[in-house]
Amino acid sequence: SNNPHPRWAWTMTSPSMEYAAAASLAAASRTLKGWNDPLSKRCLDAAVKLWQDAQAHPAQKRLPRYLEGEGGYREPILGSPEWTAAVELTIATHGADPYRKRVEEMFPSTAKELAFGGWSAVRALPYLPAGYRTRLEAAVKAFVPQLKQTLAATPFGVPPSLGAWGDSAQVAGFGAAMYFLHEAFPDIVGPEYTL
Repeated sequence: SNNPHPRWAWTMTSPSMEYAAAASLAAASRTLKGWNDPLSKRCLDAAVKLWQDAQAHPAQKRLPRYLEGEGGYREPILGSPEWTAAVELTIATHGADPYRKRVEEMFPSTAKELAFGGWSAVRALPYLPAGYRTRLEAAVKAFVPQLKQTLAATPFGVPPSLGAWGDSAQVAGFGAAMYFLHEAFPDIVGPEYTL
């Protein structure tokens, strides 16, 4: 029909956006548990469905880590959308196989990029085999000297902003990432990085 209708909707399939939504819903399910259990279950069920759909329809091309979907913005501190979803679903399901296995598969490359989401691996450590803690500890030890060099570029003790407006989101994300690394490895990452 040539008659426009106000309820038309155009949809698209984007594994990156499905992973990002799955991560958010998995995190929401944990937050809601014990307060609104039916909604918590609905969130987790939706996250699992989105994960399965994204796994069944992978992206045709790999985009740079700062892009999401078909060219939209992606917050680099969180890592790739698939990594973030795998970590959040691993935690929400207490280490269920498909998500834990994907974290294990992605671990080697992600642990090399602690500033770009690799730090979140510490949150999944309770659900991974013991050897992963040792591997992540080695990655953190290699990361701290690089971090010190990066932080030396400013007098403020935070990564220099390469974006606009002072990049306060980067500073806040850095503080959160350093908090989790400090909690997991206090002898390697001191509390000064979290302030």
